[in-house]
Amino acid sequence: MTDSTTTDPTVAGNRYFRVTDDDHRGVILVVSVISAAYVPMILALRGTFTNKSIGLDDGLAIAVAVVGLLHSVLVWIAVSHGFGKSYEDITSSDASSISRLLLGSIVLFLVDLFLTKSCVILLCRKLFSINMKRHRTLCDTMTVVCGLWCIGAILALTIDCDSLQQLGYNTSFCPTLTKRWTAVAVVDGITEVLIFVLSMVVVLPLHMSTDRKISVLLTFAPRLAVIALIGLHAHYIYVTVHSSNPGIEIVTPTVYRQVLVLFAMASAALPALNRGLRKFNTHMGGAWMDTTLSQASRDRDAQAQASIPLKSFTKTNRTNKSSMNRSKRRSMDEDEIDSAEKNPNFRPDRVQHNTTAYWGKAVDPDARSGQSQESQNSEAKIIRKDMQWRVHYENSGPS
Repeated sequence: MTDSTTTDPTVAGNRYFRVTDDDHRGVILVVSVISAAYVPMILALRGTFTNKSIGLDDGLAIAVAVVGLLHSVLVWIAVSHGFGKSYEDITSSDASSISRLLLGSIVLFLVDLFLTKSCVILLCRKLFSINMKRHRTLCDTMTVVCGLWCIGAILALTIDCDSLQQLGYNTSFCPTLTKRWTAVAVVDGITEVLIFVLSMVVVLPLHMSTDRKISVLLTFAPRLAVIALIGLHAHYIYVTVHSSNPGIEIVTPTVYRQVLVLFAMASAALPALNRGLRKFNTHMGGAWMDTTLSQASRDRDAQAQASIPLKSFTKTNRTNKSSMNRSKRRSMDEDEIDSAEKNPNFRPDRVQHNTTAYWGKAVDPDARSGQSQESQNSEAKIIRKDMQWRVHYENSGPS
């Protein structure tokens, strides 16, 4: 009868790490490699939807990816020193290195969560028009609150708790380590709920169908799952602190941190990846201003500008020479416009004055430097549309 140890799939075979009762390094390595592989994939997928229009939230998404990869790198280095093995098999020098790497990965983990929160808040912020200062101030306040949470969490986990006490090697853990992580998780859950409420503030007041509102809110709802994940992480911190073999039990909260980084990044990217979102205007309170002109405007995306002339039917025998010249120039301009598309004539009757209204493409109200919207941010690719009208007035003289 063959020995069971030679046929055990977790022991037999040529493996970089073998998962045993006293060695779980392979578990950490597998999860961290998978998480690190998905980070650039999510970032690249998000980039395909921005269409070369990088906004501040997209810039933060890049920072999230970089910090997430650095977090994984620190975990890999810690694993190479023996992180995930029983403390009986780890030397004191390796334990010192592991403890510093573990503390650094925890700091990067908290920073990454803060950056993902900021991505979602900035996405909500740019849905508000520039004259909605109260709503924009609310978004800025939420960003500050999340930043204070990040700083407070780092201080709460590091003050009077050195790196070896975070690891629990040949010494006890910090006496209040479980309470510290619980407080961090509770405040994190509160911020996630507030961010979701912020998205509801954007959508619910709008005059749009309930189905469309739900479709928009569902892209923000997955962020709420972060509350459950960080709650489980705090629970397994408690299990690790009270374990007789903390070197093995500490693997579970480490895995949860890897999963949290990946999920937080994916949930922050969902609103930008959802092509089903319709553009809506917070000025008008409706979606796309569904009129005849808006339908025509959607078919003129390639044109930089269009116009709706309000023509004047003055009697030719009563106009002077200068008026005829003006009318000729105006007629030439109108012919060029009408050649591209026949616009409706709103004033078929005879009028003395001529007024032409021009409308342009979506204009970013925050753009003050004269650059195009595509170079300013990715706002037009999400769920908003602003219009800017220019009215040109001419007096044809007495008829």
